[in-house]
Amino acid sequence: MPGRVEIYQAAYETAGWRAVRRKLLEFSKPDENKPGSNLFAIARQCALLGEKNEAFEYLNKVFEKHQTQMVMLKVEPSLDALRDDPRFDELVKRIGL
Repeated sequence: MPGRVEIYQAAYETAGWRAVRRKLLEFSKPDENKPGSNLFAIARQCALLGEKNEAFEYLNKVFEKHQTQMVMLKVEPSLDALRDDPRFDELVKRIGL
């Protein structure tokens, strides 16, 4: 069975960085309910893949769980695709940034 490095390499060779991001997301989702899981990282991957609804779903989970990464919301470049969505402004206001 190939390790993750080989899986990422095969994904990259097949479809580039987008496929690697998809694999990262695939590996991250099963761990989302474990303590210490990085939901913000999952939200970033969703945003980078253009999956806005899913990205907001995870950002709301980050907010609800009071995870500290949320302070990066306004400056995280991987979330740029979400900034023009009214849900982004609402989330910023809810956080108090």
